[in-house]
Amino acid sequence: MKKVFLIIGISIFAANGFAQSLETQPQAEGQAEEEEVKCVKKGNVIFDLYYGPAGPGLAARLLAENENGQTSFLGPIGLRAQYMVTDAFGIGLDAHYATRGASWTSYDLITGEPYEATYDVVRIRAMARFSWEFLRTERFNMNWANSVGYKSVKRTFDDPFSTEESTNVIPVAFRTAVGFRFFVTDNIGLNADIGFFGGAFVHGGLSVKL
Repeated sequence: MKKVFLIIGISIFAANGFAQSLETQPQAEGQAEEEEVKCVKKGNVIFDLYYGPAGPGLAARLLAENENGQTSFLGPIGLRAQYMVTDAFGIGLDAHYATRGASWTSYDLITGEPYEATYDVVRIRAMARFSWEFLRTERFNMNWANSVGYKSVKRTFDDPFSTEESTNVIPVAFRTAVGFRFFVTDNIGLNADIGFFGGAFVHGGLSVKL
């Protein structure tokens, strides 16, 4: 856990230094000083499409290892929509979808015939998101976001003899994360965040600002 906080701290320090270097670039000689332009401001609508390489998950990995099988996974793949209420504070939605699974070959104890078995997990989260954009330059911004909302988790174990399904007991999702955006143009950029709970440890993707 200490290493995780160290990574976040280094990321914040590096991003702050990068942003300051952007802000202090010298102006052309004789150019009149203009009001500083910020890449994110009040009234903007921002869409972040992202993917998080979370891996197959512990349960699927253990099943595959014990049964000499294979794992599979997708996401989380998601979309965030954010409206800037003020220059530094935004509200919005964060929704994503993820799957995890394992498959293996087992043998009937009586006949010795092989059969296929699978274990699958589907996760869906939809959360309200509140973001403080505490660092903003012409191309770069950094934020701290907290999200809370709904979580659905469905687990299915299936073989020729039976199908067992279960769902999560507490349908509540939460995430806290430090995020970054770098706008390559006035409206298109890249995003990334490092966070806890409610998704992968690292997300990254494409941002569109309206």
